[in-house]
Amino acid sequence: RTSSDRNEGPGPSDPSQLLGRQTEKAHPWERITAGRGLGQLSCRRPGHMAKAGAAPFQWPPHYDFPPFFSKQPNRDTNARRVQLWKDLILGYCAHHRVFSLSVREALASSPLFYNEKISRRLRPEDAQEIIQYLVSAGLAEWLPGGGDECLVFWRTPAEWGKLLLAFVHDNGLDDAVMTVYEIREGDATARTEFHLIDKTVLLKTLKVLEEQGKVVVLEAEEGGDSDAAGVKFLS
Repeated sequence: RTSSDRNEGPGPSDPSQLLGRQTEKAHPWERITAGRGLGQLSCRRPGHMAKAGAAPFQWPPHYDFPPFFSKQPNRDTNARRVQLWKDLILGYCAHHRVFSLSVREALASSPLFYNEKISRRLRPEDAQEIIQYLVSAGLAEWLPGGGDECLVFWRTPAEWGKLLLAFVHDNGLDDAVMTVYEIREGDATARTEFHLIDKTVLLKTLKVLEEQGKVVVLEAEEGGDSDAAGVKFLS
C-alpha cells in the first residue's frame, strides 16, 4: 500500500483476503487477479441491461480494496487499476441505464466513486484520468461544458445500431420509416433494449448507420424537434 493509503479508513489489510487465500511474493493487484483472470473480477460489459426488479448491482471484490481508490506509483500497476475502473464504470452504468455521467456529481453523491463501507472516495483528478481513458478507447465522449459531463458508451453506437437493425429485420420494417420518437418511446419498441435510449446516443447511432448505408435520416423541419426526424431503413 502506498503512503496515501495508510490510516484512511477501514479496509482489508491483506488483498489476499479478497480471494480467501494467501498469495506470497505478488503485487497487491496481482494477488487480486491471481487464479481468476482480470475479466472475472471486473464488471464486464453486459450483454443485457438491467430490467425493473432486477437484482442489485454486484460490486466487484476490488471495490472494497482501499488502494483501488488511489493512483498507484507503479505505471503497470496503475494501468491495471484504470482498466478495472473502466470495467466498473461500464458495468455500473449499464446496470442502472446511465447514459451520461457528471464527474462532479458522481464524486459528490454516487456510490460509483465513493465506497462508504471503507470510507474511500476517488480523487477528482483520478476520476478525470479514468474517464479520459474511456474517451480514448471510444467508450465515452465528453459533452460540451468544461469537461465535467460525458456520455458513457456501455454499448457503443455501432452496437446499438446492430440491435436496432435486428429489430427492424425481425419485424419486417425494412424500407419503413420511423421517427426518432417512435424508436425511443413508441409502443413497438417497448420491449427492446433501446427503448428510452438517450436521444444523443440514438442520434449518434443513426449517424453510424447512415455512414454504413443502412438508413437515411430525414431531418425534421427547420426549427423542429429532433424527435420528429424520420429514419428510413434500407433493405
